[in-house]
Amino acid sequence: MKDSARSRAGSVLERQRLAFWFWLAISASFVLAALFHAHAAVTHSLPVWRHVLFAAINLSVAWGCWRRPRWFIGVFGLLLLQQLYSHSLDLAGAWPERTDWNSVVVLLGMPLVALALWRARTT
Repeated sequence: MKDSARSRAGSVLERQRLAFWFWLAISASFVLAALFHAHAAVTHSLPVWRHVLFAAINLSVAWGCWRRPRWFIGVFGLLLLQQLYSHSLDLAGAWPERTDWNSVVVLLGMPLVALALWRARTT
């Protein structure tokens, strides 16, 4: 009986540790995206305001993914829709001359983060 309780406790700790590292990596990826947009705001001819806006959004999302308040899934869902629309157009516009890898990462990663946020919300 004691071994079973220890096993469950160890399993819970292992899941908590895995969740910590998972959300740390997700939050860090949004911080990196914010740095990308900050760099783009300084070096590219694209609208500076848009890069500044998305740098701020990405930092906010990094915080949201780290803290995971229950209401955040709704805000993230709106961003997800915008990102799927925008990066789908970017990917289609670049194809077949090149692969827009930023868009590929966003189109594959954002839905996975949304799913993880949904699961974290319901536990």
